[in-house]
Amino acid sequence: MSKYNNRLTIQLDLGGFSFTIYDSSGAVLKSGKGSYPFEKSDRLTDAILKGSFASVSVYCPTSKYTLVPSEYYSREEAVKVLSSLKSIDIDEKVDTLALPGQMSVMIYAIKDEIISALREHQKEAKFYPLTYHLIDIIPSLSHNNRLICAFTQGQLHIVASERDRLLFANSFPVEDMVTAQYFIFSVARTVLFNPEHTYIYILGEHNKEMKDSLLKYFAEVNYIL
Repeated sequence: MSKYNNRLTIQLDLGGFSFTIYDSSGAVLKSGKGSYPFEKSDRLTDAILKGSFASVSVYCPTSKYTLVPSEYYSREEAVKVLSSLKSIDIDEKVDTLALPGQMSVMIYAIKDEIISALREHQKEAKFYPLTYHLIDIIPSLSHNNRLICAFTQGQLHIVASERDRLLFANSFPVEDMVTAQYFIFSVARTVLFNPEHTYIYILGEHNKEMKDSLLKYFAEVNYIL
C-alpha cells in the first residue's frame, strides 16, 4: 500500500511531541516520541516531518478555546468572542472548526510559531486544540456516561459525553494527581454523572497509580492512543 495513503497525527506538549502513523484502514503503523521545539539533528523527528502523508493533524495543548452553538456562530465575531473569554496574545492565530455532530463551532487560538515550525515541512498540516481530538473520538467509545481526559504539561483537558452527545469541554491547570482528580470529580458533578456508572478514558500512556486511584470511585478506567 502506498505511503501516500497514510495519515500522521502529532500531539504537542511543552516537553516534546508524540506521533502516530495510521494506514488507510486506521491501523497503527508506527508511533513514537520526539523533542519539541523540533531539533534538526534528531533523525527521527526529521524523518517524520519530511514524510509524505495523505493528511497531517497536529493537536496542540491550548486551553484557549470555546464552543459556540452553530446557530449563533458568526465568523466575523470569532476573535471578539474568544477574546472576551481568553487572553489572546499577539503571536496567536484564532481559527474555527465546525463540529456538525455536536451542532457547534469551536473557536480556538494556537501560537504562530507552532504553525510555522510544522508547515515548514508539512504545508497542508491542520492544527487543532487537543480537546477537539477528545471530542472527535466520542463516537468510537462505549458506555453511556464518559469522561475523556488528556494530560499535558501543567494541564488537564477533559470532555464529558452522554453516549455521543457532548455535555462539557474544558481545560484546567494541574500540577499533581490530587488536583487532577479534583477536577475530574468536579466535572462529573457538573454534568450530574454518578461516578459508579461513569467510564473514564485517558488519552496517553498508562499510569497505574492514577488508574488504581480512580477505580476506587469510577466504574472503569481505560487508556487509549
